[in-house]
Amino acid sequence: MTNNNIPLFSTLSTMTIQKMVSPHREKQDLTKGKWCDILLADDDLNILESISSCLKNDGFSITKASDGRAALEAIKKNYFDLIISDLNMPRANGLAVLKEAKIANPDTIVIITSGDQDFESVSEAFHLGADSYLVKPFGPDELYRHINKCFEELEQKKRA
Repeated sequence: MTNNNIPLFSTLSTMTIQKMVSPHREKQDLTKGKWCDILLADDDLNILESISSCLKNDGFSITKASDGRAALEAIKKNYFDLIISDLNMPRANGLAVLKEAKIANPDTIVIITSGDQDFESVSEAFHLGADSYLVKPFGPDELYRHINKCFEELEQKKRA
């Protein structure tokens, strides 16, 4: 459940996110002190900028892609610890981004975001290896919960 005092990413402008402070926000415990390269892919530029600003403020290295093809090209050229990709984008969808990311590095964490709550798309994303699925709109607290959970599961998998 999203805190009503925290603006949602689908309704934020870049100016709003830069001023946003949440005393309840969960920090990236498992990436704290580590360099983390993140690819953000979304065709909604307000969401792309808002999430980017939020994560940059916490010291993460961000690469942005405004469509699926740009995300696929970035994956071929760079290593990413985490990819947050919208499901429905022009030129290639989030599932294509997910597939390419897992081929390039199976340990890359991929979180799919979408305004679509269709069971079929959620099921397909997990079947293809998505680590998490976030339904828009979501706020920073929910984003960080999903990121932390994914990194925790990856650490547990590596220890096993």
